[in-house]
Amino acid sequence: MRCVVRAAAALAAGLTRLDELAERTAEFEVRPDIAGFDDLAHAFDVHGSLLAARATLDCAIERRETRGAHNRAHSPALDPVMRVNLVWALDGSVTREQVPLPSGAVAAVSGQSRRRQGGDSSSRYLTSRPVDARPGVG
Repeated sequence: MRCVVRAAAALAAGLTRLDELAERTAEFEVRPDIAGFDDLAHAFDVHGSLLAARATLDCAIERRETRGAHNRAHSPALDPVMRVNLVWALDGSVTREQVPLPSGAVAAVSGQSRRRQGGDSSSRYLTSRPVDARPGVG
């Protein structure tokens, strides 16, 4: 298995490069032609790709530890505080969300215990809330 080792300076450089690309794409001209609105579709694709890249980089900067395939050059160990999902918003903020336990049905099908906890990255289920009790779900 291959992994990418991330360093803070390289992640910051990536954000700088993204800013440059966003500036260049701000002046896109979208013109309908005989084929339709292909320019508009391409502009949306580029814009969506830039948003996804920014979310990825912002969250990678926030995760200052090594976990799973996310490897930080200066932090090779797991940080128990970071056993969370990082949620990115359009304003660029990153919030931490506890990883909920799977529902009883999902745990039964997957063969996992709902009370699974431990010190390594394989213990992903940390809260006592079932998945369907998350705010906004249901």
